[in-house]
Amino acid sequence: MSNGDSRIPKDFLRFKDVCKKDLKTCGIQPAELEVEVSNRTAWRAKSKEIIQPADSAVTITKCTLPLSYETKVHVVVVVVVVVVVVVVVVVVVVVVVVVVASYTGRSSL
Repeated sequence: MSNGDSRIPKDFLRFKDVCKKDLKTCGIQPAELEVEVSNRTAWRAKSKEIIQPADSAVTITKCTLPLSYETKVHVVVVVVVVVVVVVVVVVVVVVVVVVVASYTGRSSL
């Protein structure tokens, strides 16, 4: 859920920094966290209120991410299999029509 990157490229954010960024994203100042948590009932209500939209935003983000290489390969395989099945069905139908036409003496093709 981190919304940023470190100042120096290729550095990883520390867990502590990620937590602080997430709190700030939710509108909670890390310095005031202890005061806000002191009233447990209000804190739980505020947490539920904040987390629900954040969870739906994460879900939307996950759905709009580009497909991974493995997923693309699976999609291509499924499409190829469907095309092969359709071609086989068409060939079988044509063969059946030709056989039926030859037995009945009609030339429908």
